[in-house]
Amino acid sequence: MINKKILLKMGSWSVYCGISRISITHLNDCVILPLTGKYKFYPATLPIFGEYDDYGGMVNIVHDDNTKLIEEYFGITIGEFVKFILNGKHTFDRDMSKIMIQNHFDELENMNFMWIDRQVYDFMIVNLKPDDFVYNLNGSIRELLNWNLQQPINKEKKLYHIYHKNIDIFENTIKQLMNLSYNLFLISCPFEPFILNVTPQDGEYIIHQTVFEEFGKINKSYIIEE
Repeated sequence: MINKKILLKMGSWSVYCGISRISITHLNDCVILPLTGKYKFYPATLPIFGEYDDYGGMVNIVHDDNTKLIEEYFGITIGEFVKFILNGKHTFDRDMSKIMIQNHFDELENMNFMWIDRQVYDFMIVNLKPDDFVYNLNGSIRELLNWNLQQPINKEKKLYHIYHKNIDIFENTIKQLMNLSYNLFLISCPFEPFILNVTPQDGEYIIHQTVFEEFGKINKSYIIEE
């Protein structure tokens, strides 16, 4: 017998949060973090905020200083940028996308991304060990965004140089991303590209909760109380 509830959901799918593995489903608040790298990955831009559209994309994108910079730099709308990052490299849109961003295609061709649940992101951008962590915008930000220190700083056309040039505008978001990077280190979680792995649409939160509660018990069993 065909399950009508499942049948109605065919053609749509959830994605997973790259930090918590919690499912991101229809119209959940979420974050896309573009990544660059080959064996070790780093943020390629600052995060993009919006809602998951249930089909592997993002809708209701929040327009801010970062999205404005991305639009000006690549010469396309933030919606087109997100569509290319999420789908353009893997679908029939690739050739059309390549023409649209021809001046920056080499820069975007190997760009990856990770999904992050918005509530998870908001928690992970808080400095969890303030006595341990000191901001160094002139140094740490370069490592955070994988800035190539071999590049001459006067090569203003590179996106990371523009972030640096406008540090007064992006300082707060960069600090949040630095907190996120350090907190990921504390839980042995790297910046990691999303892998398409269709997650179940029904009941995943209940299963996740069962697993997380058990993981919490296991972790607590290792904590030495003073």
